[in-house]
Amino acid sequence: MRTGTPTTARALGATSLAYGDASQSHWSPKASLSFDATNELTLRASIRRAYRFLTVGELFQGTINGVNIVNNNPNLKPEDDLSKELTAEWAHGDGLYRFTLFQDDVKNTIFS
Repeated sequence: MRTGTPTTARALGATSLAYGDASQSHWSPKASLSFDATNELTLRASIRRAYRFLTVGELFQGTINGVNIVNNNPNLKPEDDLSKELTAEWAHGDGLYRFTLFQDDVKNTIFS
């Protein structure tokens, strides 16, 4: 969750612009299904959604990058990540062999 209070402001000289209050919360569900195809082979599918909220520095602190001044935006949205995974595990002898396919879709990526 992120919050800003009206006392937080952007200023240039004697002029300042207060940021309004802001609040966000998200639910991050996760699910996984597993199936024993044989005594030695297990198949599993997993999916999850996760959110990463910005830090105060990412929201409000500007930086100088070479000759450019970068001003951050207090209205940025949190990263929204949907991850999917398919896994096959094969127990053979004294070992366990695993093959995994993974896909990660991220929206509103935050660059620092």
